Amino acid sequence: MSRRATPAKLTLKSTPPPPPQKTPVEILIELGRALHGEHWIGPTARDLDMRHDTVTKWVSGKRSPPGPILDALRLLVKSHTQAVARAREISGKAT
Repeated sequence: MSRRATPAKLTLKSTPPPPPQKTPVEILIELGRALHGEHWIGPTARDLDMRHDTVTKWVSGKRSPPGPILDALRLLVKSHTQAVARAREISGKAT
């Protein structure tokens, strides 16, 4: 009686799927909160020179925020981050 060799089982390591893309509304909310905290809609509307109800419509999904709005918010967050870093440098040197 001859024994047949059983084929080795192949185990493929799968890579995890990429995280889902964020929607424009999710990006808007994250950027607004990064700039102004929990109550971000009003201050963000002022930053963008927009009406409060326009931003509220974006958040509710009644309208989609235009791409340039998200770009503007990204620039505001970047500018704010740089200003905070400069303030930390100044306060560190002053003490």
